[in-house]
Amino acid sequence: MAYGVPAINDTTSNISESDSDDIFEITEDEFNNRNLVIGSPVPAAGEIEKDPIYIDDDLGIYEELDDLVQVESDDDHQICIGRNNQKISWGFCVDQGMRKYMEDRIVTFPSFMSLRCDSFGGCTAPHCRFASEVTPIHYFAVFDGHGGSQVSDHCADSLHEEVKKAWESEDCTNEWNKRWQSALSRAYDSADKACEEETGVGSTALVVLVSACQIVAANCGDSRAILCRGSQIIPLSEDHRPDREDEEQRIAKSGGRVLADLWGVLRVDGVLAMSRAIGDKSLKPSVSSVPELTFTTRSEEDECIIIASDGLWDVVSTECVGNLACELLQHERQSAHFGESPTQYVAECLFKEACSRSSSDNFSVIVVDLKPARRN
Repeated sequence: MAYGVPAINDTTSNISESDSDDIFEITEDEFNNRNLVIGSPVPAAGEIEKDPIYIDDDLGIYEELDDLVQVESDDDHQICIGRNNQKISWGFCVDQGMRKYMEDRIVTFPSFMSLRCDSFGGCTAPHCRFASEVTPIHYFAVFDGHGGSQVSDHCADSLHEEVKKAWESEDCTNEWNKRWQSALSRAYDSADKACEEETGVGSTALVVLVSACQIVAANCGDSRAILCRGSQIIPLSEDHRPDREDEEQRIAKSGGRVLADLWGVLRVDGVLAMSRAIGDKSLKPSVSSVPELTFTTRSEEDECIIIASDGLWDVVSTECVGNLACELLQHERQSAHFGESPTQYVAECLFKEACSRSSSDNFSVIVVDLKPARRN
């Protein structure tokens, strides 16, 4: 498992208050003092009945080592997406920007759970023999703190454990999507209650779970995730802002108000520019911690997932991010040498693009490649 703060080793770049291009680094000891893990094997989340996973913590490459196999259902010739796309790689970039403090946190946790494909969300070839096999579930998350980093720290440290615990305690006879809705809502509620003492401090919480054949995204706040599929850009989340009609109605029913500040920005009770978040005790229940979920079946055309804080989305459009990422990723897949990470390159390019558009906010992005890696 890897966590993100202002910088991790040499994989992130930082713009200081003097606009220098120097890399901002913190030592491994400083990480360990924060109970963070770097450069260590991914902790097992139960036995995975598959070949071992190759792990390269520095580059964020997590690949199944077995050969790709064309697997189809015997009766209807449906293709099992996961069996044909068993390699997964990811890269990230986090940066403090021009802000005084770094309040963003990210977590990447490959194989954080192991579930049967048909129990996580269904196999794309439900009648093939692999539908009932155990598949690794990969966990990716972005937490954008405000008012301090206490809540984003807590979410980075423990939300994945709350998700796993909540899932395992769910009634296994329920439909899988209802089970995920309940489990993730309870996990977010637990995180919110654990932060009740943090008045005036909160965080977004965007979690994306990726299995062999399904993608589940849970969002609370204004961080954002998209799926690039062929020429399409599919939103995996929708920003929670007070100007959303349904959110404004929910806020009003809870007794809150949406007020504009001096610059015309709409805020909950004139304070917070997002309508859902973990923490922010003083604004409850107007600011909700209940996540919205999306469920997406994977396709052979899927290119990548991009998960980021508003340090990216506030200055670069969703379409531009998706198109740029796909163009770079497709090129880098063909040209990358063994050991190099195309996704890391894409993440850093997205950071540079945000900087070129005068982003000054904390910046966090995770790029997940859903295509098998190609090696020269």
